[in-house]
Amino acid sequence: AKYHDDFANSLRERPEQILSCIGLAMYELLTTKLDQPISHKICPRLYNYEPLSSIRSLKSSTIGKFIAIRGTVIRVSNIKPLVTAMWFRCLRCGGDTRMHLEDGKFNYPENCATVKCKSKSFEPIPESAI
Repeated sequence: AKYHDDFANSLRERPEQILSCIGLAMYELLTTKLDQPISHKICPRLYNYEPLSSIRSLKSSTIGKFIAIRGTVIRVSNIKPLVTAMWFRCLRCGGDTRMHLEDGKFNYPENCATVKCKSKSFEPIPESAI
C-alpha cells in the first residue's frame, strides 16, 4: 500500500516525469519482446484515475498537477487562469517582490523593493501564482 501511495503522489505532483518514465518502460518492454526498434514516441494514457475533479474546482494550484475530470467537450478555447497574486524575481539583485493582481490583470512590479536596487526588470515565478 505504501508503494501505491508513493506512486500516486509522484504521479499527481510530477506527471510529466512519471509519464515519461512509464513511456520509456513500455518502449523497453516492447523493443525487447518484439526484438526490433520502434520509431515513434510512446505516450501512455491512464484510465479510471481517481479522484475525479469538477471543472469548477480547478484552481491555479492544479497547474502542472495530474488530475482527472469527466465531461463532454462542447467548446474549446485558450485557458485564461485568474491569478490574484504572484511573486516576481528581480533580474539584477535576485530579490523577490509580491504583486497583488487586480481583477487578474497581469502586471510587473514598477521597481525592485530591495534597498539600493530599484531595478525595473523582473521575471515571474509561475509556481507562486495564487
